[in-house]
Amino acid sequence: MSSQLKVQCFHKLEDFLRSSLSSLTDVFMDLSNSNSSLKNLGFAIEKCLILQNLSIILNDNYIDDKGLLILGVQSLDSSLQKLQRLSTLQLDLSQNSIDQQGVKNLTYYMAQYKRLYSLKLNLSLNKIPSDGASDLDSQNKKTSLKNN
Repeated sequence: MSSQLKVQCFHKLEDFLRSSLSSLTDVFMDLSNSNSSLKNLGFAIEKCLILQNLSIILNDNYIDDKGLLILGVQSLDSSLQKLQRLSTLQLDLSQNSIDQQGVKNLTYYMAQYKRLYSLKLNLSLNKIPSDGASDLDSQNKKTSLKNN
């Protein structure tokens, strides 16, 4: 009998922050069109020590390049580095205001995480020019990530 992971779903950051973070293995967060501050997201994620699968929807949150830094792309990356079991990451940042510099920052930090088996990154409907999309492609070729 195989053990199946139970997906914990969160639609408010506050609910995620109040959950038993250290026992979560499979997390789905829909924080789209959220009015709450997303600054603490990375710090909370690093407390999910046995996390294996993480899906975060952050679409339509008015996130721009500066917002990615405030959101904590660096701290999110640092948090992911601490998650020894994380193998699947889905990050939906569609319908925001991310441009080419944001893509460069994001791909740089995501490429540092070598343990990911699967990365799904949705950046549609942002302010990314075609050469920004090529940054994603070239970074993907430099890493061993398997983008699905």
